Amino acid sequence: MASRELLVRRLDAAFDDARLDGTYVAVLVVELDELEQINRTLGQSVGDELLVRVGQRLSNWSRASDAVGVIAPGRFAILLPSLRAATSISARVEQLVEDMVMTIGTADRRRNVTVSVGGAVYPAHSEQAEDLLDRAQHAAERVRDAGGNDWAWHAPPTNHDHPD
Repeated sequence: MASRELLVRRLDAAFDDARLDGTYVAVLVVELDELEQINRTLGQSVGDELLVRVGQRLSNWSRASDAVGVIAPGRFAILLPSLRAATSISARVEQLVEDMVMTIGTADRRRNVTVSVGGAVYPAHSEQAEDLLDRAQHAAERVRDAGGNDWAWHAPPTNHDHPD
C-alpha cells in the first residue's frame, strides 16, 4: 500500500494526465467507523487483523490504474484517475460501502464493521493534491459524524465541471 506522500505524487501525475486527456481524477477516503472501540473492546490484534482485511478488500475493489494507500491509522485513500465523467463512480462507491461491511472478533465477542467514505474530484473540488485529499477526508468525517456506513462527495460534482 502506498503512503500519503506517494499518493500525493501520484495525484499530481494524474492531474497532469487529466489536463491533457480532459478527464477527471477522484480521491476517496475510507475511514473505519469504530476502530478505536474495536481495539479497546476486542484487542489490538483484532484491530490489526481488521486493517489487513480492509486493505485487501480495497485492493480487490480498485482497478489496475487506481492506487490504494494508508494515510492514517484506520484511514485509507484510493486514487481513481482517468474518469470520463465526474459522477461515473457513484454506483461503484455505493457497492464499496456495502462490500466493506463485515463482522470481526472472537467466537464470543464479535462486532460489525462499517466504513465512512468521502470523495473529492479534480478539478471541481480542488486542483491541489493535498487539498483534494483533505476535502475527501472532511467528507468522510461528515459521513462518520452522521452515523457512518455511507458515503458522500465533498460537494456534489457535475459532469459540467470539465477541465478547460
